[in-house]
Amino acid sequence: MTSGNLPAGLVVQAFVRSWDTGPVKMYLVAVDLTDPALALGTMLAEGVYLSEEAQWPREPVSQLVARSGAVLGVNANFFEMNSTMNPRGMHIHSGRLVKSHNTRWNACVGFTAENKPYFGYWHWRGGIRALDGGASVRGAAYYPTAGLNITTIGSDDIVLYQAPWRRSLGLARREQGDEDVVELVVEDQVELEAPGALALQAGAPGTARIVRGRVSDVRRNAPGVCPAPGQLIVSGCGKGAEALGAIRPGDQVELFYTIEGEPFGPEQPDWRTLKSVVAGNLVILKEGRYCDPRVLTLEHLHPRTVVATNKQGNELYLLVIDGRSEESVGVKYKQVADYLLSIGAWHALNLDGGGSSTLVVRDVEADTVRVVNVPCEGAERPVPDGLGIFLRTK
Repeated sequence: MTSGNLPAGLVVQAFVRSWDTGPVKMYLVAVDLTDPALALGTMLAEGVYLSEEAQWPREPVSQLVARSGAVLGVNANFFEMNSTMNPRGMHIHSGRLVKSHNTRWNACVGFTAENKPYFGYWHWRGGIRALDGGASVRGAAYYPTAGLNITTIGSDDIVLYQAPWRRSLGLARREQGDEDVVELVVEDQVELEAPGALALQAGAPGTARIVRGRVSDVRRNAPGVCPAPGQLIVSGCGKGAEALGAIRPGDQVELFYTIEGEPFGPEQPDWRTLKSVVAGNLVILKEGRYCDPRVLTLEHLHPRTVVATNKQGNELYLLVIDGRSEESVGVKYKQVADYLLSIGAWHALNLDGGGSSTLVVRDVEADTVRVVNVPCEGAERPVPDGLGIFLRTK
């Protein structure tokens, strides 16, 4: 048992299990979601871009925990290790959408401010138009946008970029023929929680957030631009560039965005009530049963990080598993699923694993942090984000 002077509603247990594949060191975190002293939250890397190609900063989980003030943290999203370092899945931080999902990476877990958990498959829906008095984008309707801070982009898509994204793609998007690229720099943004009547008539759904802003610059066939704090870069190529082409500096634009999908369970939460969201690659358990068929077919042994809840939704499990060593060989998905079922898990989502799998605990009295598990690469791997447990401030 590892205590580290943790709060009463937070228990960390370290143990070794033996499977026919070999020994496995496991670290189980149990969190009482009804404890009013505890809050779920995400942790975002800041500042350091570790390569020329990187579009997203990374930090070791221990630094994420130390800087954010979390009492415990694990790694979260898979990310593009060989290129942009961009998280592949969605991330909501303190109620703010920081990134939508890349294609096929939409399996998520989210938490409300009251720690109510929701698992499911969510995706982005958004659009842009000019306001009255400016140029129009396909008349009064919104032109669709493909996502926020994403790297899976179609040749005619419009994509939005904001910090911490490093630089919009600009001319790098000219991959087919001589298609134009148009990028708008949007300033003075005002965000509304819900659309008004005119936005609804133009095609915004009722759960949308509306962003209005002033276009300070229109860049045509120019290199990418770094979004400054408070700026939004709207990048269009092909038909997307045509849609943006009539807009001029000084025009006002309106964007909507919403998150739609299929949360598990009878409740269908308004995504705007979610305070924190991270994503994984596959849902291991849904309603106490194997969910993704890959749970039964993939046989690789790896270190793992998994988030799960019980049926009542009042207890959270964070499971970190060491691997790729003689002391701990790692596990298959089915081994993870069966273990979680044995402790009463109902839903479970697989987060990034391998060299990313890291569990960090803060000694609250000494105000120090330490890595509890043994990362398989011999040291912590810097990651783009994490999932943390925090003490509520009074």
